Amino acid sequence: NNEARAGFMESIKKALKPDGRLVIIDNDPERSDDVDDGPRIHEDLVIGQVWHYGYKLIARHQIVPERYMLIFERR
Repeated sequence: NNEARAGFMESIKKALKPDGRLVIIDNDPERSDDVDDGPRIHEDLVIGQVWHYGYKLIARHQIVPERYMLIFERR
């Protein structure tokens, strides 16, 4: 639901200090086919959606082969 997502992202924005960072960690669906730990979202989709809500990507890390970490700051 887009309205719920927008409300969630707005609550994060209000909770962050001006120089705060939003960190998202998830499993890459292309690299974690054999891991059954819930839904996975491709990082490019996450980056685009979070950009839409006013954040820019400042760092990207591959934690293990199937898990990524994205760090954002406000635009």
